[in-house]
Amino acid sequence: MKTPRFEYSRLAIQERINLFNGLSAPYGLTVRYAVKANPYSEIIKMMDSAGIHFDASSSYEAMELMSHGVEGGKISLSSQQSPHNLEELLKEKVLFVATSLNQLNIFLKSKERPNTVAVRINPEVGYGHNKRTSTGGTNSSFGIWHEYIDEVLKKTSDAEVKIDRVHIHFGSGADPSVWGDV
Repeated sequence: MKTPRFEYSRLAIQERINLFNGLSAPYGLTVRYAVKANPYSEIIKMMDSAGIHFDASSSYEAMELMSHGVEGGKISLSSQQSPHNLEELLKEKVLFVATSLNQLNIFLKSKERPNTVAVRINPEVGYGHNKRTSTGGTNSSFGIWHEYIDEVLKKTSDAEVKIDRVHIHFGSGADPSVWGDV
């Protein structure tokens, strides 16, 4: 063929799955595939059958994953846009990450909400190989500003909801030494 195309190797994908499934961490580890990297159904099915969980960056991605047979409890939804179908996703046990105070308020008012939630915090530090890939710091709208942590804790405590996961992403293409600062 003379036209550009992408070719994927099942063997190479399986090797990566095996590598990540072989990792461990002192307090546990849930390996997640970011479906926005490649939503091809066969890759999703390979990941799912190997026990890999998923990260969805929109409610539409979460619905697409479930249409491929992925259980809601294996999907973590972290989206800048409030889900248009939050009640439905929570009913399916999709794990929700509140990325703003507004999203946290919407979640806490939900009839289908579980008693746990994750929050995405903007750690004040942002770094990337350019300004567009810096997803933390004062120039980024990603995450709840770190100075609001006390408010987040009060809201969740008052609603008897436990924060069981914390999501922090300060940038892509970052220098690994920046992790120490974060």
